[in-house]
Amino acid sequence: MDNDSDQVSVFEGFFSFLSYLTLQANDPILTNFLVLNSLSFLEKARSLMERHREIHLFLDNDPAGRRSTLKVLQWGNRLTDKGHLYAPFKDLNDYLRYHEETPTKTFSG
Repeated sequence: MDNDSDQVSVFEGFFSFLSYLTLQANDPILTNFLVLNSLSFLEKARSLMERHREIHLFLDNDPAGRRSTLKVLQWGNRLTDKGHLYAPFKDLNDYLRYHEETPTKTFSG
């Protein structure tokens, strides 16, 4: 989704993206969005990500997601790992389900 922003938030899966939108329901959208749906698309999406001044990674906190995050962080200093915001949960969806009544963090790009 292109919101004409110089930031992009990258999600491993669609449910994490929807969870992000739910958590940010009362905040303005200040970022573009990229949903990979599979980590196998990460390298293919690199040129799209690099068109942005800031790249926020919301990948899963499982072994595959962490390996991919570490790999992508080597691409440059414009990347930020946001996985710590929903740790120790596997992803934003698990975080949201656990905190359904009172999410405690802001996840803005």
